[in-house]
Amino acid sequence: MGDKKIAQNLGLADRINVTAEREAFITLKDHKENFYNNPTCRLINPCKTEIGKISKQILERINTNIRRQTKYNQWTKTRDVIHWFENIKTKKQQSFIIFDICDFYPSITKDLLEEALDFASLHTSLTGEERNIILHTKNSTLYSNNEPWQKRQQHSTSQ
Repeated sequence: MGDKKIAQNLGLADRINVTAEREAFITLKDHKENFYNNPTCRLINPCKTEIGKISKQILERINTNIRRQTKYNQWTKTRDVIHWFENIKTKKQQSFIIFDICDFYPSITKDLLEEALDFASLHTSLTGEERNIILHTKNSTLYSNNEPWQKRQQHSTSQ
């Protein structure tokens, strides 16, 4: 299902722009440690779908409902973490785990995203249309020399 069809189904076709085909480019992360031996770059993709805003709202609702139902800690604000940490009575007996997130959605594989949505549907309502919107938004198209490029599917050999 394309952007236009999703927008029509939601009654938003008159308020959502068609995705513009604008050139992608990269910037070098020359401020990163060890840049000369291990240069990294940031992909700038000005060709983002506005359906992503709808997907974000759906995902925020899903995450809020899962946090509420499961009582899992997943903080969205630094001050919430600090408040939680300050209220721990036995800090010396506790462990704290920090995750360093390297890649964000849409870098997640389709299979993993579908598994996450299956998990979410155990804890909150998720319509087929919402699932399709989220999966559609995961697709990323870049334009170079007026030609569309899509990320290759990477097949993982480990589970």
